[in-house]
Amino acid sequence: MISELGWTVSEQGWLLGAFFMGYTVSQLPSSFLLRHFGAKTVLVAGLLWSSVFSLLTPFAAQRSFGLALVCRVMVGMAQGPEFPASSLLVRNWAPPSETSQSISVVCAGGYLGAFIALPLCGWLLVALGWRSIFFVAGGGGLVFAAWYAQFVGESPESDTRISPEERQHIRTSKAQSSPWLLEHEVSWMALTGEMLCCRAVWAQIFASACNNFGFYMLLGEMPTFLRTQLSFSQDRIDLLAPLPYVLMWIVTVASGYFADYLLANTELDRLAVRRLCLAISQLPTGAFLLAAAFTQWQIALACLVMATGCNGFFNCSVSANIIETGGRHSATLYALVNSFGQMPGIFGAPLVGALTEEFGYEVGFRVAFAICFACYVLGTAFFVNAASSSKLELGKPASWDDDVELSPTKP
Repeated sequence: MISELGWTVSEQGWLLGAFFMGYTVSQLPSSFLLRHFGAKTVLVAGLLWSSVFSLLTPFAAQRSFGLALVCRVMVGMAQGPEFPASSLLVRNWAPPSETSQSISVVCAGGYLGAFIALPLCGWLLVALGWRSIFFVAGGGGLVFAAWYAQFVGESPESDTRISPEERQHIRTSKAQSSPWLLEHEVSWMALTGEMLCCRAVWAQIFASACNNFGFYMLLGEMPTFLRTQLSFSQDRIDLLAPLPYVLMWIVTVASGYFADYLLANTELDRLAVRRLCLAISQLPTGAFLLAAAFTQWQIALACLVMATGCNGFFNCSVSANIIETGGRHSATLYALVNSFGQMPGIFGAPLVGALTEEFGYEVGFRVAFAICFACYVLGTAFFVNAASSSKLELGKPASWDDDVELSPTKP
């Protein structure tokens, strides 16, 4: 695609970062939409929007770099509501004792998708050309949107496919006294302002930003690293690139069950478990990533795989902490954290492009991965120091009965 269209490495970096521009700016607006329309409607609309602009991308790229950039921004905007809506669905459906495993299983779907998409895109690229990747992605999105609209329920109360016994079990375990959409009664802007005054929210934001800076750089630049530093052919990249993501899928799902096991069977409180899982997800990841830039290809490949796998613990730490502390406002809190947390995704790919153009691939990747390691350490340190497990008291009139409080020592 790049060679055919004559784009530079820097332009390639901006094209990769364009998705995150749209993704970031759509976070808070998506929380406003979720408050009014619910998770299901917003997710289906986002799937349709994303699919349409994916289908348009090859035609836009043929016309100009600017139009291709716009399409990638629009795809990012369409996918912005995904995680805030997912946090709302987890809160609607999952008992508090299953928060870690539920959000981990949901987030793991993205890694499973990457595991499937990487070899598929490589095969499509060789067999049918780069345009086919966007056509398959867009067409598949339209099909999935139709399936999702038909079979997924907003909440146990509105889902006609679950048994009355299951519905009662979820209702009893959650002990909810008011529906999430009572958040209509609170000013959206006032609620966001309250969140930004909370130290614990900034701990979630900073940890998310530091994690995403490293992870998205790894996600976007791994094929380039394999090709330029390890001298892999495209066929070899297509064969090996999915391995980190299947490992991350396994680790993400397992880590959720691990975190809930610790909460149920040890003396560790919720905050201690979230801190521990974040440390596991960040510090080894940074170390493996840095080591990959200074070792031979066999060890470097193993380091990349291990770095991606360790990062799977992130969702049962910060993501679960957002749901626990946000309560009925968890979708808005998730959107706010993602608004700031996704910003490094805008600059990560262009930074690698600039560093490799200035210093060459070897030195450029070493500098980039060293910056990632520093971010992982700083993000972990700030979260350990400033995070909280207490539910935030946000926009709560005195007449409201809040959800059952989460014990600081047990779920």
